[in-house]
Amino acid sequence: MCGRGSTPSRSTSPSGNFLRLLARERVTVLNQTPSAFYQLGQADTQADEPTADLDLRWVVFGGEALDRTRLQNWYSRHPDDSPVLVNMYGITETTVLNTYEPLNATPDLPAPTPSIIGRGLPGLRSYVPDPLLRPVPVGVSGELYPAGPGLARGYLGHTDHQVKIRGFRIEPGEIEAALTAHPAVAQVAVIVREDRPGTGF
Repeated sequence: MCGRGSTPSRSTSPSGNFLRLLARERVTVLNQTPSAFYQLGQADTQADEPTADLDLRWVVFGGEALDRTRLQNWYSRHPDDSPVLVNMYGITETTVLNTYEPLNATPDLPAPTPSIIGRGLPGLRSYVPDPLLRPVPVGVSGELYPAGPGLARGYLGHTDHQVKIRGFRIEPGEIEAALTAHPAVAQVAVIVREDRPGTGF
């Protein structure tokens, strides 16, 4: 593709152009949604040679769930630490980020693979209580409650996008991840639609 001393790729896709821009401007830190990085990784795959001479040191993911299985092709062309890929998770009330998880190439990941949000950032604490605000055991689901000086003043709570249909709690993002795992599906959006108002279906 392009980088210092490499032959530019013939790809003229937006992602290919962006990859060339990263090399030309010697960008060292890139913050992207996973969806955008998947496209960048595809452009890298189509390059005449691996863009190993990019100056990227860190690629930070956020904004949506990360499917680690979709990073394996990137890792087949780049070392684990050049650049380091980091998954982050957070909410607006902590000025966006709460947790981080440095990633590496992990062979034979099941598809779809759950997104790992990692550990709390310095200056923040993270609690996972049940609906009665009691700490849940490791491995048990609960809501993430941030705390600490990095939290916005007056913060009272933040809910996710779960919906309840006929008494069942449903996470649209999990359905999207399952559909996206199918090789014939490129992008999906799952929404809740109430055909008969007040019935929940």
